[in-house]
Amino acid sequence: MTVPKPLPWRPEGILADASSRSLFEYYILNTANVLVSSRKADNPFLSCVLPRALSDDLILNCVLAMTGAHRAYADADHKYNYLYRKHYALALSQLRREISHSDAGQSIRFLLATLLLTLVEAINGNDHGAAALHLRASQPLVSAALTASSSFDNDAIKSFLVEWYVYLNLVSNFTFKSDHPFHGSSTDHWLPSLEHIMQQNSSSTFFGLSQGLFRMIPSICALGQQRLQERNQGTVSFDSYAKYASLERRICTWQTPAGLKMEDEWAEQLSTAADVHKHVLLIFLHSAFHGSPVADDEIMTKLQPELDSLLLITQRLLSYDAQAQLLSNMLWPLVIVGSWLSDPDQQQMLRDIIARSPFRMALIDKVMLLLELLWNQESHSDACLFGPVGVQVIMERYNLEIVVA
Repeated sequence: MTVPKPLPWRPEGILADASSRSLFEYYILNTANVLVSSRKADNPFLSCVLPRALSDDLILNCVLAMTGAHRAYADADHKYNYLYRKHYALALSQLRREISHSDAGQSIRFLLATLLLTLVEAINGNDHGAAALHLRASQPLVSAALTASSSFDNDAIKSFLVEWYVYLNLVSNFTFKSDHPFHGSSTDHWLPSLEHIMQQNSSSTFFGLSQGLFRMIPSICALGQQRLQERNQGTVSFDSYAKYASLERRICTWQTPAGLKMEDEWAEQLSTAADVHKHVLLIFLHSAFHGSPVADDEIMTKLQPELDSLLLITQRLLSYDAQAQLLSNMLWPLVIVGSWLSDPDQQQMLRDIIARSPFRMALIDKVMLLLELLWNQESHSDACLFGPVGVQVIMERYNLEIVVA
C-alpha cells in the first residue's frame, strides 16, 4: 500500500483532525483517481474540486464523506464508516441551511455539493433511492449554474459539472422505466450545453471518447418504452421499426473523434473502451426493440456474438496500466451485458472481471447482487428473466433503486 505523503500545507479547521486529514490524503491518492476517464493531470476532482474543498467547509465535508464511504469499504474499517456518516451529516445540514437563504450566485457551489452527495450515496451502495433523490435535487441547480456569471474559473467548473450531471442521468438508464427524466428527446438546455462542451474536447472527463454513443441512450430508452406498450397490444409499428433501424445505423457507423490530441497509447486505450460502449449500446438497442423480459432464439442470435466478444475486450482493459480510468465508465456496460448472460462460465467470467477491477466500493457489490438475483430465479415461475426489462422486474420485486455512477 502506498504511504501517503504529508499534506503540502498547514492543516487547520476540519483538517486539523488527524482522521479527517487521513481521509483527505486518501482522496488525493485514491478516490479521485477512480472517478473519471482522464489522466491524473486532467482530473477535475483534483484540479477543480480540491481547491474548493480547501476553502469551503461544505465542499470539504462532501469530499470527506465520499472518501470515507470509499475507504470504509476498501479497508473494511468501521472507523471510516463513522467518519463518512459524520461528514455526510455535516454536509447535508449545512447545505439545507444555506440553500434556503442563498442567491443565484451560489448555484455552482450548491450544484457541486449536490453531485458530490449523489456520489457519496452511490459509492456507499445505497439501494433505496437516496442517490437518485440528490440527483433530482440538482436539476434546477444546473439551469441556474448555466446562467451564472461567466469567468475562466467558472467556465471550467461549469463544463465539468454539466458533463457530470448529464453523465449520471444517462447511466441511470439501464432499464426502460417511463418516468425517467432523460427518456426521449429532452428539450432542456443542458444537453445543447453538453454538445458545446464536447466540441471543445475530444476526450471528456466522464465519457472518454464515447460521448456520442452515450447521448443515444435516451432515444433508445424511449424506443424501449414504446415497444413495451406495443408488445402489450401485440403490435409492432412502422415508427418503431424506423427508429430501430435509424439508431442501429447511427451506432454501427459511429467512429471515435478525429484529430485526438493525446499520446498514441492513451488514445488507443480510450478507443478500446469506446469499442466496448459501441457493442453494449447495440445490445441495449436490441433489448429495447425486443421489449420483453424473456429471451427467445431471435434476440439471442443477435446478442450472443456481441456478448462473446465484449467479455474478451473488457478483459483487455484490465491489462492496461491506466485501467482505473478506463474502467470508470464501465459499470453501466457491465449491467447491460450481465443482464443477458445465461451461461455459467460467462457469468463467472464477469464475476472475475469485477473482482480484478481496481474498484473497492459497496456500489459494486450492489450491482453484483442485482445480477445474481437475476441469474438465480429458480424459486420463481419466471426463471428465464433476461435483459434490462428483466432487471426492472427484479428491482421492483426486491424494492431496489440504484444509481450506477
